[in-house]
Amino acid sequence: MTTGAASPRSIRPPSGCSVMRRRRPSVKTSKCSCRRRSGEQHDEHLGRYLRTGEKKVIGIRRELVARRKDGATFPIYLSLSELREGDRLIFTAIVHDLTDRKRAEEALEKSEHHFRSLIENALDLVWVINADGTVRYQSPSTETVLGYPAGDLVGRDVTELVHPDDLTKAQAALAGMLQNPGVPHSAECRMRHRDGSWRVIEGIGKYLVAKLESPGVVINASDITERKQVEGNLAKEKILLQEALAEVKTLRGILPICASCKKIRNSSGEWTDVAAYISGHTDAEFSHGMCEQCVERLYPDIYGRMALKKR
Repeated sequence: MTTGAASPRSIRPPSGCSVMRRRRPSVKTSKCSCRRRSGEQHDEHLGRYLRTGEKKVIGIRRELVARRKDGATFPIYLSLSELREGDRLIFTAIVHDLTDRKRAEEALEKSEHHFRSLIENALDLVWVINADGTVRYQSPSTETVLGYPAGDLVGRDVTELVHPDDLTKAQAALAGMLQNPGVPHSAECRMRHRDGSWRVIEGIGKYLVAKLESPGVVINASDITERKQVEGNLAKEKILLQEALAEVKTLRGILPICASCKKIRNSSGEWTDVAAYISGHTDAEFSHGMCEQCVERLYPDIYGRMALKKR
């Protein structure tokens, strides 16, 4: 688009120069505020150039707000250049409509703000690890889970936090992610809290090559220390219960017993005293005595004396 000098109502060319003007039916540079300078500032710079030769807008691409014929405004890039034809000074303006670009930037900014809010308020850990194992990003939840303030782990090797007994497992998981971009890998390991204690961390991550500004391993992890403690306690209780059950002997089924002598027939077909049978098949022990009916039948004299004492 070729135009004359901006704001021709207020700008007069120096003596010996003339300005060629062309009408623009649909677009005008706006007098309203823009990102850096207003339309008035633009006109001021152009007027200063015509008076003094000081270049503030010539040859420089600037972002402004333009106004259409219907009054609607929209963002543009405006580039001004000049040329002379004899005693005439001609300004050429190139305008780029930034409407679509601005909409895309706003949508991207909203999306980034949304996901940033999700990450910053999440209870889980979110880390971005470089290929050399150093931490590039740590979510704010890192301080809640492991005690390290924002940015404290950035630049440090993540394996420094891993328990020595779990180091080989953690390194293998990281190597697997680097060798297979986009494929998720999970791992569980103990990591050192800032206070020196150990927390059990369970995480899943994948190596992203194209979706980040530079390739990196994105890890999402949770603190499962309490869950592991509960599982450990349940496992101990299960062992104790199994040991207790192993010591219990239970008699089941129908036991053939003699109606006269009350002996029990065992699995070999032999008749065994009740006390001996039960002692052999359970942990019960017997102390022998005699009921009153048997004392009266077998030892009537003793029974009589016992009866007198009760009186």
